[in-house]
Amino acid sequence: KHDYIKVLGLSRPQLKDGQVAWDYAEADVARHFRLMSLKVHPDKNCSEKADVAFRALSEAQEALQDEKQRKACLEKYKRTLMEEAMKETLALRREWSQKRKAQQCKEDFFTYQARARRDTSIPQV
Repeated sequence: KHDYIKVLGLSRPQLKDGQVAWDYAEADVARHFRLMSLKVHPDKNCSEKADVAFRALSEAQEALQDEKQRKACLEKYKRTLMEEAMKETLALRREWSQKRKAQQCKEDFFTYQARARRDTSIPQV
């Protein structure tokens, strides 16, 4: 299956408050279909892959015009966007944890150095 939104050259949906936000109406989908079909229609484009591209474009337009298929497509995007958000959150947490560990090591080192200066029984580093 194709990524219908990408095929039509539409911008990706965004995740807002756990819901998929996509700002395109049926008229917008039809307009993008017309614009893209001028580029890949077999009568206008003599490329060997023009027929395949036009069929994919037609399939994408039909899918996004149909309410059930549009909801299914946006639900797939919702899962993808949620996974991406989770990965980003985990990466940020890992980065924060590494910075915190580095900061703690630095603090421990300087605390040790300060104690070593006061207490002569601690070896100097």
